[in-house]
This record gives sequence, structure tokens and C-alpha cells, in this order.
Amino acid sequence: IGSYAVLKVKNAKVIEFSIHDSAQIDKNLKAYIESPFGLRRYLPSQSLYLKDSSFDPDFVNNSISFSNIYSLATNNKVDGVIGLDFSFAKEIISALGEVNVSGYKKTINKDNLYEIAQLEGEKKSSESAKNEDFLGILVNAIVQDLTKRKDKPYFALAENVGRSIKEKHLIFAFPEPTYQNIFTANGWSSSLWDNRQKDDNRINDYFGISEANLGKNNINRFISRSVSKKLVVSEQGNVSSKLTIGYKNNSSSKDKAVDYKNYLQLILPEGSIIKAIAIDNRQVEIEKAITNPAIYGAKNFKPPQGFEVDERNQSDKTIFGFLLIVPSSQVRTLSIVYDLPYTLPPVKKSIIYSLKLYKQPGIDSYPFDLTFELPRKYQALGGSSVSEEINSDKEISLTIAQK
Repeated sequence: IGSYAVLKVKNAKVIEFSIHDSAQIDKNLKAYIESPFGLRRYLPSQSLYLKDSSFDPDFVNNSISFSNIYSLATNNKVDGVIGLDFSFAKEIISALGEVNVSGYKKTINKDNLYEIAQLEGEKKSSESAKNEDFLGILVNAIVQDLTKRKDKPYFALAENVGRSIKEKHLIFAFPEPTYQNIFTANGWSSSLWDNRQKDDNRINDYFGISEANLGKNNINRFISRSVSKKLVVSEQGNVSSKLTIGYKNNSSSKDKAVDYKNYLQLILPEGSIIKAIAIDNRQVEIEKAITNPAIYGAKNFKPPQGFEVDERNQSDKTIFGFLLIVPSSQVRTLSIVYDLPYTLPPVKKSIIYSLKLYKQPGIDSYPFDLTFELPRKYQALGGSSVSEEINSDKEISLTIAQK
């Protein structure tokens, strides 16, 4: 998180809007807040700061962290949290055409936004944290442009804002349950909440990835990914999956190439059990992650030879976390085989298979393929494969029936 803004509204009117570097809050934070395991172990950072507090896959949980950190540092109460990213800024600039940002010789448009942002990010990290975050400067310029402009493109703005909300580049969270329930139910908070009905005639599968770049760099825009999932049903009706995630680090020497230090969290149905993991087609030995800071923080600590995987339950999901390095200019393929907590009863003539796909806020879209490996007596009605572009949360539903 590079910047935070304070928005104050009274009687339906904005009375204050100011943008600040997140380093200001972190500098003023005197309290100690325990970092999640992945951050404490691999960043590493013992205390949680605002800049690193978007680690949880559920934005509602993150908003609680944001609010607590802000309140502890400023003694001010937070009534709500809005999250936005460069893709949202790009959608607004696309509607406006271009934006003049003070201090820059050329206007910023949707085509040069990422290039300028990358240069500014590198400048900030190489010089000092005192430089105001570029996204904050840009948002302020957009607000000023909208205030002064007489011919506001209302239709284009409404359309682009709506797309940003759907694709989770603009998300909302509130401490008041009455408000939050509305936003959660409409999918505007990037919550892990699942409203699908549960009965004996359904398999409610779930899949999502949540990535955290722990490399202290701006490489994210150079990372592309693809995901495929094979649902496997045995003759006895046991259900498992093979998941394949491909990463490509497109940075090269001219881009100041760096590795992608990715703490990856897999979000699966509660009760899922990982059976095997392979990296670039080489199976690794799975070990339970050492999560005790008294052990891994010791001077003589030596990490185990195997592949450490952390496991926790949250919101009726099981979340597996581990560190995955994707070297610059290289492709890395991750394969995971896991058992699902479901069976396909032989007495059932048909069953509904529903897969809910979670899309991480702020991440670009990526291709997803779903295939089936079923016993001979079963078939997936509607085809043996489904392909989707994951640019928002989605649900795939079909019927698995006996022939």
C-alpha cells in the first residue's frame, strides 16, 4: 500500500479529501501488531505496518487491520475503507481521455500510465520513502480534473467504475454489519463469504489464489499467470483435483530484472488435503511449515530441506500458504494434487457440481481451464471442459450424471 487518503463526508457533502504516503502512518505507529506468519517469516517483518497490511485474501479482514493501524497511529476512528489500484485509475483516465499531473512534462493517459508509474516506483524505492507515492499524486490530479471539468463524461465514468467494482479494482468494507452485509452479498468487498445453498445433491467446490510480493520491488506488472484444474472422480466416488499454475516472469535485463518472491495462498474448500506438489515437473517433499518465531527466528535456525506449507482454516475454507520464487525471464510451473472433502454417492443418478472462483483484488485477469476425469458410467453434461477468463469472481455450475 503506497498511499492512503482521508475522505470526510458530512450531510452528503465531501468536507475533506487528502492523500498521504503510507510511510507517514507507519512512522507514527508505536504499537506492536503481530504480523501474519508469511510476512513475519519471509519478508521478514515482526510488526505489521500499513504498507504490508493487505496480506489476507479477505479484504474485510484487511480493512480491520487498516482501521486499527490508522486509529493507533492517529487516534481517529474509521467508518469505512475503500481500496483501489492502478487499474481503477486507468479506467477513470480512459473515461476522461487524459489527465495533467503537476510536475510532469507530458499528460498521462491510459497507454502511458503503467510506464510512468513503474519509473516513479523505482525512483521512490531508490531515493527515499519521503517521495509521495505516485498513485496518490495521480488520484489527486484526477479529483482536481473532475472538479474543474465542465463536460464531465458521466456515462463513460459510470460504466468504467462499474467494471472496476466487478473486477475488484475498487472494493469497499465497513465495520457496521448492516452496511457490510449489503456489500458482501453483492460481491463488492472481496470477501470469502459463500452464499451457495448446501444439500446432498451438490458438490460446492472453491478455488482461489492470493499472491503477496515479498521482494520489495515493483515487478508485479511483469508477471503473467494461467491456471488449469482437473476434477477427478474415482470409481468409488472419491473426489480429488489436480491444479496446475503457470507463472512467467517477463522482466528482463532492460527492466532491471528481479525475481518474483511470491508468497502464494491457495484457497480451497475446508477439509481439503494436499497429497503432492511438483515444481517444474519435479515432485517436492512436503513439510509442515515451521511457524514458531522462537524457532525460525533463532540465529542457528536452518530451514528444512523440504517444501514448507502452512495450513489454516478461515471462513469455511482451508488456506495453504508457501513461498514460490519465479526467477526473472523464466517460467515456473506449479502442480498440486489434493483430495476434496466430497464423495459422489453411487446411488445418485446426477449431482450438481458448482465451482466458485475467487479473483484476487488488484491482480490482472488470467485464463482458467476446467476439465474432468470421470468413471465410465458418468459424464459431465454440457461438455468435458470449461474455459474462462478470470477477471472477476465467477461460478461454474454443471451436472455430473450417470450415462
